[in-house]
Amino acid sequence: MTRWEWRTCRDPVPMLHALRGVATERRLRLWVVACCRRAHDWPQRLRWGWARLSRARRAPEAAEGYADGLVPGEALEEVRRDALAAFHGQAFPYNAPACAAFHAAGGPRDFCWLSCLLAVKHAADAALCWGASQQDESAAQADLLREVFGPYPFRPVGHDPRWLDRDGGLVPRLAEAVLSRRPTLGPLDRAALLVLADAAEEAGCIDTDLLGHLRGPGPHVAGCWAVDPLAGRE
Repeated sequence: MTRWEWRTCRDPVPMLHALRGVATERRLRLWVVACCRRAHDWPQRLRWGWARLSRARRAPEAAEGYADGLVPGEALEEVRRDALAAFHGQAFPYNAPACAAFHAAGGPRDFCWLSCLLAVKHAADAALCWGASQQDESAAQADLLREVFGPYPFRPVGHDPRWLDRDGGLVPRLAEAVLSRRPTLGPLDRAALLVLADAAEEAGCIDTDLLGHLRGPGPHVAGCWAVDPLAGRE
């Protein structure tokens, strides 16, 4: 996949296939969780069906924590069973958010490329329940994939340790604060990202893609390609 194709693609499936051998399980899981968050936000926005899906919502929350080692595998399996029960308690397509959550919360043996494909498919199906366009939802998922993996993940952006270490490692500490102070499943704080961008530039960062992304409108989610490496996360 060329740089232009990656930047303009509105379908996450070919992008996902292009990431074979490049993507880590952690980043893939965080991307799937971000897609699930959109699927679970639809009924909340329309004030319909939220109580029925509340059990399933715990699954992407746990999956996000599991990705960073904050949730044990046993807890992940428990909420995965809850998502499956919520799935069986609804008819298609109203069970789509629960099915997406079920695949996002797979353990090491259950979370794979097929899990990603199924999760984002059901997350896009969920948009149909609430009157949204499946094509628009797929485009939003592609944007989230670029948010997590960057403007062109096949040529990773390097970070100069000279500006990362400046002022006692100020930039890594600010990046970690951006991630740790974020609400569960919520977006990264825009104001904190602007502070991080200014600090990185003052320290000597000249990467226009990185600085532009930090200052851009987003969406900015956990696993952001511009923030995670600054905080020492991969």
